Amino acid sequence: MDITTIAAGISVAILIALGQIALKGVANLQASGLPTIRVVLSWQLALAFLAYGLNIVLWLWVLSHTSLSAAYPFALLGSALVPIGAAVFLREHLSAKFAIGFALVLLGVGFAING
Repeated sequence: MDITTIAAGISVAILIALGQIALKGVANLQASGLPTIRVVLSWQLALAFLAYGLNIVLWLWVLSHTSLSAAYPFALLGSALVPIGAAVFLREHLSAKFAIGFALVLLGVGFAING
């Protein structure tokens, strides 16, 4: 896999995490009792749509340049980045077990894309 495809795959992972964090922001707005129109017109929802829209375009590009089995570890990486983003942007707590698990995910992604 070439460096451009790897960079695009990492970008896919980041966009997955960004979209999930933005959606959590939308859920927090909804839970706070804001009127639905304010939630629908929020910058958080716009950011989620933008992140997922870009993600789809980029994911299609990645898939057109490599096999699904080679590309899919990047989607897994995106899932692992969500809790890190939640800790950074939403101040959610992460445990030592999560840190160890995330390190194992990174190791697995490294093995998978170089296999």
